[in-house]
Amino acid sequence: MIQIRWCALSVLVLLSSVAYECVGQVPASQHKGSTLGQATSSTPPNTEHNPQLSKCGTGGDVRAVDSLLRSRNYGQAIVVLKCMEQCNPDDGMVREKLIYSYLKNHSVKEARAEAENAARGTSSERTVYVAHILNSNGDFAGAQTMLKQLIDSGSDTADVHAELGRAYLGQNKYEESVRELGAAVQLDPATESYTIDLASALLSWGNYPTALKFLEAVRDRFGNSPKYLYDQAWAYYGLRQTAHTIAILQALLQKEPNWDLAHYSLGNAFSMQGDLAGAEKQYRSAIILNNSSATYYIALGRVLRERDALLEAISFLKKAIDLEPRNIDAEFELALAYSFQRENEKARRLLEDVTARDPGKADAHRVLGLVCYRLKLPGEGAKQIAIAADLSEKARQGGKGQSTPESADTPSFR
Repeated sequence: MIQIRWCALSVLVLLSSVAYECVGQVPASQHKGSTLGQATSSTPPNTEHNPQLSKCGTGGDVRAVDSLLRSRNYGQAIVVLKCMEQCNPDDGMVREKLIYSYLKNHSVKEARAEAENAARGTSSERTVYVAHILNSNGDFAGAQTMLKQLIDSGSDTADVHAELGRAYLGQNKYEESVRELGAAVQLDPATESYTIDLASALLSWGNYPTALKFLEAVRDRFGNSPKYLYDQAWAYYGLRQTAHTIAILQALLQKEPNWDLAHYSLGNAFSMQGDLAGAEKQYRSAIILNNSSATYYIALGRVLRERDALLEAISFLKKAIDLEPRNIDAEFELALAYSFQRENEKARRLLEDVTARDPGKADAHRVLGLVCYRLKLPGEGAKQIAIAADLSEKARQGGKGQSTPESADTPSFR
């Protein structure tokens, strides 16, 4: 559970009033973060034909790279891009694609070296953009290092603080994230992305009341923004006010019907309310709009299991594992479906893997214990049930005096 440090967050209530009062007085910076912080999924850098690239052979090289990236052949894309880089060592687009490809290929060391080369001797805005590529592809620590060096060198601008805040948020360093995004809002309160990202950081931290107050303070400026409405719904969801959450998301989807994440979050709100049919409909819509998110398949699989559509649930959960082979939530949900289907040996193998990788997952130990009893392994069954009981008691003792609305039995909002 999230331990809230109220002394730090109380500053943000003051900050929200400051931002609200000066939003019409402080000019927006030249760098609006129009691309920074906007992407919520990792995507290759834009690949329109670049005149510089044509110097290295033909535009076919660009098309070949695009094809390789779409087919997730990152290793071969790196080979082609390295060749292109030798022809045009100063071409920024090639470097950006290399960083992206290295990260997708799990070559973090090479990605960071390429990022350092791409940012060396350039403007701070260029360095921020390179850090954004690292952030949007999951190398938050690498982005943090680059941005802290930039601040240490004297670059105290809103875009630097904002991107650093996103790097901290990606590492669940909530207090640091709020501090940096708060600095960005103070320096440039007119830029929507900084304000919305600050609200998102507060929500990720679990401080829903403060986030709601902050959003109310900036409503006149940003209240019609889809991202504003999404964060507002998130705040109400965290406070378990599902009627407000559903109403806001339904209105949002009238404006943005193709926003897959909003459909997914609406499904979670319906699920919290006990409307499994409504949840299933929204999860299916999310998958139609974005069939590459394992999270969506896991959510649909879970709700289908709860509706006793076990064969279909198993099919969707297998798809989630195809997308993310080591996704522990997908494995656990699939094990649950197998246990309901009485395919106990399949459930056991999955649950043994889950408990080995996450020994503190009490529910996995509990289900594994029941499965072992069914398989006539009473000794192992008793052991797993005892482990589950001990973990639950420790969690109960550790949670005294704390309150986290999005608890283990509640689907996360996003």
